Amino acid sequence: MEQFILQSKRNSVDTAWQQQRHHEIGFRHQLTDCIKAFTEYADEQGSRSASRYYKAITDLCHKTVGIGSGLRDALTPLQLSQLVVVENAAISAISSSMARETPYKEVYQNVKAELECLAIAMGTSTPVTG
Repeated sequence: MEQFILQSKRNSVDTAWQQQRHHEIGFRHQLTDCIKAFTEYADEQGSRSASRYYKAITDLCHKTVGIGSGLRDALTPLQLSQLVVVENAAISAISSSMARETPYKEVYQNVKAELECLAIAMGTSTPVTG
């Protein structure tokens, strides 16, 4: 935990990191917009708990990069870059699955499979499960 606090303090004075974080926030907004469309899509198909996909997909993204929840301000520049790639892959998997009119449960499985491939490619120690 001390490591995260120290990294967060370093990041708070690093203008390059702050610019990179601002860029990552834009991707996060795109992902939440995409998840919102997906929850509406799932609701239309009869899902009773579609709102849970926000947390589930966010957790998958975090696990893919190998980070915990609530630690975005303590990420290294490499982790921020990886998170952008992962969130963009999630957006792509959701959007393309919905465009093919894939059943909502399969959409989530497609996202999970895509992020599992990324976790392997990035060599993160935390496997994507959930």
